[in-house]
Amino acid sequence: MRNLFDLIGKLTKEEKRHFKIYLQRIKQADGEHRLITLFDLVNDGICQTDDALNGRLYPHNTDKNAYYRLKNRLIADLERSLLLLHVGMNDRVEIMSQISMAQIYYFKALYKDAYELLKKAERNAEKGDHTDLLAVIYELIVKMAFDFEPIDLKNYSDKQLNNLTRYQNALQTDRLIKNLSYRLLKSNFNVRDTHLNTTLEEIRETLSIQTELLESPKMQFDISNTIRRILLQKEDYDGLEAYLIENLRDFETKQLYKKETHVHKIISLIWLVNTLLKNRKFKAMNSYTALLHEALLAYNKLYYEKYIWIYYQSLISQYFYSNELVHAIDLLNSLSNERHSSGATQYDMFVYGNLSVDYYCAQQLRKAMSSLAPLLQREVFGKLSVELQLRVRLLEVILHYENSDFDFIDYKISEIRHAYKTLLQQGTYSRESAFIRLFKRCIAHPKPFSDATIRQRIADFVQDSPPFAPSSNEFISYRLWFESKLHKVDYYELVLRSV
Repeated sequence: MRNLFDLIGKLTKEEKRHFKIYLQRIKQADGEHRLITLFDLVNDGICQTDDALNGRLYPHNTDKNAYYRLKNRLIADLERSLLLLHVGMNDRVEIMSQISMAQIYYFKALYKDAYELLKKAERNAEKGDHTDLLAVIYELIVKMAFDFEPIDLKNYSDKQLNNLTRYQNALQTDRLIKNLSYRLLKSNFNVRDTHLNTTLEEIRETLSIQTELLESPKMQFDISNTIRRILLQKEDYDGLEAYLIENLRDFETKQLYKKETHVHKIISLIWLVNTLLKNRKFKAMNSYTALLHEALLAYNKLYYEKYIWIYYQSLISQYFYSNELVHAIDLLNSLSNERHSSGATQYDMFVYGNLSVDYYCAQQLRKAMSSLAPLLQREVFGKLSVELQLRVRLLEVILHYENSDFDFIDYKISEIRHAYKTLLQQGTYSRESAFIRLFKRCIAHPKPFSDATIRQRIADFVQDSPPFAPSSNEFISYRLWFESKLHKVDYYELVLRSV
């Protein structure tokens, strides 16, 4: 039985608003007000059980039949509203809606309209390689051919047969990938001592999958994607690094990377560069970052625009952790000029956030503060998620602390606590909340880092913090910043020691 409480609990504000509008448009029956009342009682958390809802809506009824009829009507209307709202949510949902509409046309004997819509659905399904949906489309078109003469029955019968082979191969691929994932996740999988070929052959024989399919480029890429996801899930970054290097070399030897599969090479290189960053292998990262750039230039820059910013992110990280701040700052300034009028918030965040941190680490505080300014502009800051806004605000107060703007910081900390109160109460943001509390203590004391109580609190904060990681979401590591103050060491020097 479908759960009304779970369904309403998962609705977004947009979905709730759309449902109310939908109900106003289609419901003219006498029970409409009870539907809205039932929705509101659940949505507002006033009633949390079927018994409570029944007692509220039908206080004089001895049975729940009327309540359950109302509840089922509400669920049905909610589902129809969601279908209308999300008809273009993704290509599969859109294709299925086109198939449904074509069937309605067919029942109304509007064969031409039905056929045109099914041809459109066919193009979309081919583009997305949705062989299961193509099977439904071809079945309907072949059936319609007997009622609509312009349809070429032989052509679509052939298409139906060819798609059947593709569909069966897709099913076999899916079965193999799911079984591989299950076997590797349930075992103590270690890429360095597990014979993957043996495991794959055992699964192939168990599922009666053709050897040719197992060796096909698509299957090889699917297997590669599965293994790296599992290694990431297991947080085996050393194993992931080893696998990605070997896999890249293996696919190059097999000549699997061609123009139509070139994107797989780019994605593998991105995974490898990010893994090397995680593993603090900055020298090795340098050579693979260069390979990534070469790959982006290949085939007349086929994927250049889509992935170039990932390359820049990798290069900036490489410069930063290799003590090459000058190169990082030069590149970021160049990018800021290129994207100055782009209006793309994610680029602004990347460029100006990193530029501010790099200037700070280069002990150029004024430039660090001025570099952060573009992110604080209302038209940019307002487009950031609340999580990113909090990160920017905390970087801002750190910079102003270094500039001894204590009155400003005191005001800003109070503002942060109020503006992000809900976020800071969440367990995942307990670290930021602890940082703010400790930071406020520091600004309230004339010599905080000489005070025994504050020094102990800082030591506790550092002790409770996770080890410093290059892939951290913090602009400036809160742990290392406090450590630098505690031990009177330059922050950037401490960063380089930590990697």
